[in-house]
Amino acid sequence: MRKTYNDIEEGLIGGLIAAVVLICYALSCMGCATTQCPPCVAEVETITVKVPVLACNPPEELPALTYPSWPLVPTAASEDDWKTFYADVTATLAAREKILQSRIAALEELLDHYR
Repeated sequence: MRKTYNDIEEGLIGGLIAAVVLICYALSCMGCATTQCPPCVAEVETITVKVPVLACNPPEELPALTYPSWPLVPTAASEDDWKTFYADVTATLAAREKILQSRIAALEELLDHYR
């Protein structure tokens, strides 16, 4: 008789475990069945495609740089000749700087064309 009670106890414990598992499964299935899908919202996405430089037209040719030549240094000259020489050097330096600034502006314009 003792053996019968053990069999009954084991059957009840197994049945309870099976019932709990079955109830958990049923609850999880009901939760999925009653859950509604969120509304579909269209997303607009802008994609920027950058064209590689190799696909662009070649840049226009810039003219070659031509600088004014430096004044010649006087070997045996008076003080006025030296002053004239330094004034010529300053004027030549300013002219070269102006040429380089215009070249930089032209190159920046070319770069802006490719953006």
